[in-house]
Amino acid sequence: MLKKLLSTLGVGGANIDFVMRNANIRAGEESGGVVRVTPGSLNQRVEGIVFRLIAQSRLEDRSVTSEIERWKVAESFEIAAGGQPFEIPISYRIPAKSPISTPFTRLSLTTALDSDALMDPSDVDRITVLPEARVELIMNAFRQLGFRENNRDSGRFNGRWQEFEYLPTGGRARHIKELDVIYDVRSDGVMLLVEAEKRSLLLDILNLDELAERRMRIFLPNQVLLNADSVARVLERELISTL
Repeated sequence: MLKKLLSTLGVGGANIDFVMRNANIRAGEESGGVVRVTPGSLNQRVEGIVFRLIAQSRLEDRSVTSEIERWKVAESFEIAAGGQPFEIPISYRIPAKSPISTPFTRLSLTTALDSDALMDPSDVDRITVLPEARVELIMNAFRQLGFRENNRDSGRFNGRWQEFEYLPTGGRARHIKELDVIYDVRSDGVMLLVEAEKRSLLLDILNLDELAERRMRIFLPNQVLLNADSVARVLERELISTL
């Protein structure tokens, strides 16, 4: 009876350690590693191993913690008390819509045993999520067009959307104050949700900045997302030249 109670509380259960193949993972791509299981002092029935991708982001007025994805990465198995440590190979795919790692947004993988224990031990590993391949092309295209990311505010994730802020350089700064961009990744392309703030001396004097703002949606299909040059041409035509 006591052993059953201790097992329910997680006392005497197995310890786990996820050894990842690569801590730098691109959104939309697959990675993996091995979960090392060290048996405890009690027999244990495990229904599987659960991975959770967690994002923690710092907003201006608060911090947000969000579960991005949850996977069950192994079938049920038994852990014999006092047995030899063993390893279980696993693989997982980071969602294409996952937020990416920035100074304001950190991501981690939490590994836990799926069992009857209320306090199963878990293992937390910090990871770096790189931009999805098509999103990275678009980011490079903005750089080609003379926009730099505002490192003081860009890349915050509110639990649903991650917003990137771009500032113009050179001659573009005479007409544009900033661009706020959300990348909505889809199977057939990437939708850009853009809020552009145009530069206007008159509106600045009258304190009417909201009249200088323009919201746009620009869809970039996969056939355009071949290289940064082709993306830059579309952005110049569909976005920059209209401001």
